[in-house]
Parts: sequence; structure tokens; C-alpha cells
Amino acid sequence: MEHPGQRVRQTHTPSNHPGPRFPVHRRTSRSIGGSKLSGLVTDVHLSPSWTHECKFSNGKPTVPLILGTELTSLSHGMGPSRTTRFYLLNFHGETLSIEVPDFSMGKHLAEYDRVVKTFRFGK
Repeated sequence: MEHPGQRVRQTHTPSNHPGPRFPVHRRTSRSIGGSKLSGLVTDVHLSPSWTHECKFSNGKPTVPLILGTELTSLSHGMGPSRTTRFYLLNFHGETLSIEVPDFSMGKHLAEYDRVVKTFRFGK
């Protein structure tokens, strides 16, 4: 039997597969919503050495970060000035993801973190 949070730790994220595209700056445990949801938080940004473009990036270095199926049209790319903080939380044995992008290389993440800590979740 899985214990709470096991799926969160197994989720495929850039922090689980760091490499030349995504250096990982932080990966820590976290509780959100009055300690109702717990899991991991990680910050991801594009490596300065990454120079490949995406067809939607207007010539700027970019790499796909989140890709959905054709049905969802979900696509989030990572560009050179962006840092994204992911909160990966256990919610009834599934993973609830909160994605917080910062387009100033993470300078505002501490402020955004204070907002996320105010989130409250139902049952």
C-alpha cells in the first residue's frame, strides 16, 4: 500500500530528471492549506547554457516544460528569464500541482510563496 505523498515523490518533474535544460535550485518538503496538503516544492529555470529554440519562441532559447495531450492543448515552455516554482502536493493519493511562474529569474518567488501559503483546500 502506498503511504501519503508517495505518488508526489514519484511524479515526473524536471527536479527528478535534472540535466542541461533544468538546473534544480531547491527541493524541499512543504505543507499548504493549513497543513492539509503536503508534498514537495522545487524551483526550475532554464540553464544559461541551453541555446536550442522552440518553434513558438521567436528565436529565443526555450524548452518545453509541461506538455499535455492533443485534447488539452496544454503547453508551458521555459525561457531564459523565467523561474517556475512547483508545489507538488498529495491530494487523496493523487498529485495536485500548483505552478507559480516568475519572469524575473525568481526574484519575486518569496512574495508569491507568502500568497500560496494562504491557500485553503476543502475535503
